[in-house]
Amino acid sequence: MLPGHGNGVGLGMKLWLLRHAPVLLAPGFCYGVSDVAADAMATQRVAMDFSSHPAEGSLLYTSPSLRAKQLAQVLHSKRHDLQEPVVDQRLCEMDFGCWEMHPWEKIPRTAMLGWPISRITVLVAKRVRKR
Repeated sequence: MLPGHGNGVGLGMKLWLLRHAPVLLAPGFCYGVSDVAADAMATQRVAMDFSSHPAEGSLLYTSPSLRAKQLAQVLHSKRHDLQEPVVDQRLCEMDFGCWEMHPWEKIPRTAMLGWPISRITVLVAKRVRKR
């Protein structure tokens, strides 16, 4: 459950965060909120690998992105006992503005200074530097 739903779920709940399968773009592109599809076969594998983990009746929340909804829908098709996926705007991907759909290597480090600073931003920057 996401905070703010007033469901009374206690501290014993598990929260699983899954990343979508690889997208149908050449590696190294910044795609953030761009609605890029994920590889369908890889999405099937991710869903199959994860399908045994959620407890019966677990809730599924997804961002509004196509790639995230693909994974939630395939997971639900493999586990009909799970709740229907719910699209939640609060899970929306980061918007990289004019840098969307550009290679990370072409994005000046100074451009990243205007992005919201968060642990995720730091992790993305570190991952890009390793390439």
